[in-house]
Amino acid sequence: MRVPSRLIKSTQDFRRCFIRHAILQGLSGQKTDDLYDKVPLDLVRSLCFEDSLTGLWRYDFGAPAIKLPGGREIIGTLQFQEMRNLVTAMRLGSQVLSAYRFEDYLRRLACRKKHADVLAEFQPLAHRTTLAGIENEVPGNGKKTIDWSIPDDGQPPLLIEVKSRLNFGVHSRLKL
Repeated sequence: MRVPSRLIKSTQDFRRCFIRHAILQGLSGQKTDDLYDKVPLDLVRSLCFEDSLTGLWRYDFGAPAIKLPGGREIIGTLQFQEMRNLVTAMRLGSQVLSAYRFEDYLRRLACRKKHADVLAEFQPLAHRTTLAGIENEVPGNGKKTIDWSIPDDGQPPLLIEVKSRLNFGVHSRLKL
C-alpha cells in the first residue's frame, strides 16, 4: 500500500464511496449505477480512504510525483485525488460530451501519469448552474482547439483552455 497508514482515518469500498459522492451531488438510483459502471477498471481497484488530515475521501491513483534513489517515492495529492472531483468530472462529462468523446475522456482518465491533468479538465464547469450551450474542443487558431466554449448572455462566448501541470523539475537540482 502506498498510502502511509497515518494518513488513513478509515477506508471504504471504492464503489460505495463513489455512489455516496454521486448521491451528494444530486444523482440518484439508476443514474448513480450507470455512472459507476463507466469508471475505468484500474480506478475501481484503487484504495479509497478518508484522509486523516483533511477529512476528505480520496483514492490512490496516479504516478508518483518524484522518484528517489533506492526505490523511494515522494507521494501526495497528485496520487491521492478527491473522490468528489472524480464524480464531478464523470458526471459533467456524461452530460456535456458526446458518447465518443466521453469514452475517450474515460480512457485518458485511466492513465496514471495524466490522471490529475485529465481530472482537472472539468473544473471550469464544476460550479455552473446550467450546462446549456457549452461546447468542448472548439476550433481555435490553426490546428489547435480550445477546451471549452461557454455561452455568456449577450456577450461573445467565454473560451477556456484548461491546464493543470505542475513542474517537479526542482528536485533534479537537489542533492539527495
